[in-house]
Amino acid sequence: MDGKVTYVNKAFEKMLGYNGNEIIGISAVELPTYRSSKDKKRARQALKMVIEKGSAEPVDMIALTKDEREIPISFTASVIKDAQGDPRILIAVIRDITERKQAEDALRRSEEYFRALMDNSLDAVTVMSEDGTIRYESPSYELLLGFKPEEKVGSTLFERIHPDDITRAAGLFAEFLQNRGGTIHAEVRAQHKNGSWHSIEAIGSNLLDNPVVKGIVVNLRDITERKKAEEALGESEERFRRLVD
Repeated sequence: MDGKVTYVNKAFEKMLGYNGNEIIGISAVELPTYRSSKDKKRARQALKMVIEKGSAEPVDMIALTKDEREIPISFTASVIKDAQGDPRILIAVIRDITERKQAEDALRRSEEYFRALMDNSLDAVTVMSEDGTIRYESPSYELLLGFKPEEKVGSTLFERIHPDDITRAAGLFAEFLQNRGGTIHAEVRAQHKNGSWHSIEAIGSNLLDNPVVKGIVVNLRDITERKKAEEALGESEERFRRLVD
């Protein structure tokens, strides 16, 4: 088997623009469809593996069409051996994977977009399992309570809650677990890594039934200064009320 092309179907011409007369007789690793010597090398390695093992994993690469357009393709091959076990015929299958690549690129851009939002959000975002175990913490958690995200993954959100708030928070969480698809709003006191206590506003979404998330997503915001201002305003109003009385 010399590796020369002996047959191509009409789909090859439709995909890459070359008809059989232009391709037949050319070595499989010297086709004009390779964009670069690097692609030729990858194809040569794949063909070598096919000859040695009988088949190979699909190889993705960029192919050059006759009109010099670049399209992503997936190349796979298998070999037919004779009775003595020597390779006689190599069958190669080439697929246009443009749509798949476009979908992958769109997914990657979407993931990068939402990761950028997470990384730069002033609110911390926590994703928890049904038992309250933290699966994910956004980078903003360090600004919120001083812990790096990796320090909290595997722990529970209740570990830093003020002892006087735990019973109420646990009760709310238990009720919230039953409200699939629902949301909850709560305020608790949580301990910063430096030991200080902060007032935290938590807004949760129950996405346990969402096949993508399968968890509880909680946005956490530090409202300590707002609470202090509210308390100061309340004390001021009470003081003036007493003066009036």
